[in-house]
Amino acid sequence: MKRFSLANTIWAWVLCALLFGPFLIYPVSQVLIGAISENNSWQPSLLLLPFNDQTTRNAMLHSFGIGIASTILASLLAIPLAYFVARLRFAGKGFLSGLLLVPLLLPPFVGAVGLKQMLGTEGVLNTLARTFHLPQTAWLDF
Repeated sequence: MKRFSLANTIWAWVLCALLFGPFLIYPVSQVLIGAISENNSWQPSLLLLPFNDQTTRNAMLHSFGIGIASTILASLLAIPLAYFVARLRFAGKGFLSGLLLVPLLLPPFVGAVGLKQMLGTEGVLNTLARTFHLPQTAWLDF
């Protein structure tokens, strides 16, 4: 195994800082500073404002609950399946293994484009509704 020298590691960090600093780190830090300052003064109490509103608190609690529940459900499904795919031989194992890589390879906006094509004004659902003389709906107003 090739070991990298300390000088190469430092140069890599400097290059990353030069590339990410002005275009990522600086804008994000300005947004965060602007979120917790008021009239150019530090106001940490602004961090607690979302917790003062009951609707926002409920939304955060529901979001955390949905995240935890979906993680548990996905783990309950995925761990046994991963064990069986790793330990057993069966027909179509190669195809299934390749199919499992599809969500990693396709970016999420591909699904959004598909939904837009299906639910859009001239999408599949409205075309079917028009074919059967049913009322059309503006699923997505784009």
